Amino acid sequence: MPDVEDGLGSALPVGLWDMLLLFSFAGFVIYWFWVRDPKPESEKISKFNLMSYCVYFAHAFLNLGRTSTGGNSTDKSFASFIDKMIFKGQKVAIFYGSQTGTATDYSARLLKDIRRMGLGCTQLDPEDHDPKDLARLTEIEDSLVLFVVATYGEGDPTDNARQLFDFLSDMDSADQVLAGVRFAVFGLGNKTYEHYNLIGRFVDKKVAEHGGERFFRRGDGDDDGNIEEDFLVWREEFLDCVRERYQITAEQVGMIREYELVVHDPPPPNVYVGEPVKLGSFRNQRPVYNNKNPYLAPITVHKELHKGGDRSCMHIELDITGSKITYSPGDHVAIQPVNDSAMVQEIGGRLNIDLDTIISLKATEDSSANKVNPFPCPCTYRTAFTHYVDISSFPRTNVLESMIEYCQEDPDREQLRRVTTPGE
Repeated sequence: MPDVEDGLGSALPVGLWDMLLLFSFAGFVIYWFWVRDPKPESEKISKFNLMSYCVYFAHAFLNLGRTSTGGNSTDKSFASFIDKMIFKGQKVAIFYGSQTGTATDYSARLLKDIRRMGLGCTQLDPEDHDPKDLARLTEIEDSLVLFVVATYGEGDPTDNARQLFDFLSDMDSADQVLAGVRFAVFGLGNKTYEHYNLIGRFVDKKVAEHGGERFFRRGDGDDDGNIEEDFLVWREEFLDCVRERYQITAEQVGMIREYELVVHDPPPPNVYVGEPVKLGSFRNQRPVYNNKNPYLAPITVHKELHKGGDRSCMHIELDITGSKITYSPGDHVAIQPVNDSAMVQEIGGRLNIDLDTIISLKATEDSSANKVNPFPCPCTYRTAFTHYVDISSFPRTNVLESMIEYCQEDPDREQLRRVTTPGE
C-alpha cells in the first residue's frame, strides 16, 4: 500500500531550493508591504489580502509540483473504478445499495472474508461510479462483482443505488453489454411488504439478461424473519464457491487486523471526552447545533406516565434556553446514549486495564476500513466504552468470529465456532 508521505513527497517539484524560493518570496512580500516606508492609504494592502496572496502563491506552487510529475505521483486519480482495480491488482468488486446501513455492513463483511483469502477486493458505492464501467470488468482476468442491495419502501431502490437501477432499466433487452461479467447478488428486504426483495431480484435478472454470468445463486434476506441467519447461510455457501473457483485452501485463509492499538505516553494535549465529531464541543458549547455538534440540554422534567403494569411511557422535558434551537410540532429529538458507568468499570476489571489510559485505534496498512479511526481518537478506554462502543447489545456473528483467534482455551474456541456456525 503506497505511503501517504511518499505520495506527497513525489508530488513536490524538487526540494530544499524550491522551499527556500517560496519562503524568500513570502519574506519579500512582507518587507514590501509592511517594513519599507509607509505608502499612502490608497496603496496599502490589508493583512487579509496579503495572506490571501501568500496562500494563493503556495497553493499554485504545490499544484505545479503535482501536475509537473506527469501523473507519476502515488496519489493517483482514476477515471474508472476498473482502472483502480487493475492498478491495485484487485479481482472482486462489491457494490452496496443501502438505506439504513445493513447492506453496507454485509458488504464490508464480505470484503473482509474475500481479502482474508488473499484476493484483492474493493467495496464501492454505486452512486460514486459510472455503471457503464461494469462492462469493463472483463478486462480483469477472473473478475467478479457482487451486488448487496436492499429494497426500500414499496419496491424502490435505495437512494445511492438509483443510478445503477436506472442504468439497468434503460438498457434494451437485447443489449449484451455485460457479456462475460461474472456476478452474484444478495438482496435485503421484508416479507411484510408487497414487493419483497424486488431490487435484489431485479438486479439479478437484469445483469443476467444483459449477458452477465451468474457466479452463484441469489440470496434473499428477510428482515421480518432472521435476516442475519439468511445472510450467514448464503455467505458460507458463496465463500465455498469462491474458494473452489480460485483454488484457495484453508491454509491460505488468514486474519486481517483492521486497527492497531496505540497507547499514548506521554499523553497528548488534546483528548476526546465523548464528542461525536468536533474536539472540545462538549466544553465549549457553540451553535449551530446538530448531530455532529449536539447541545447538552438539561432535563427539567422526567416522569413515568403509566401507573403500574409492564408498559412504560416517559414524559421528558428538555431546556433549550439560549441554544437558538427552534422546535416545531413533528420535529424529532436525537438522544446521544451513554453506557452505564458500573458496566464500564466491570469491563475494565475483566480486561485488566487502566480505564484512564489514553489510546487510539488506527487503521492498519492492510485495513479495508473506510475510516482512519473507528471512533474519535485519542481518548481514554473509559471514554471509548462510555460513549463510542456498544457494550450492551448482543454481538453480531462476525464479531464473535473475529474473537476465535484470540481464545486461549480450546473449549472456549470450540464454543465460539459452534455459536457462529449457521444452523447450530
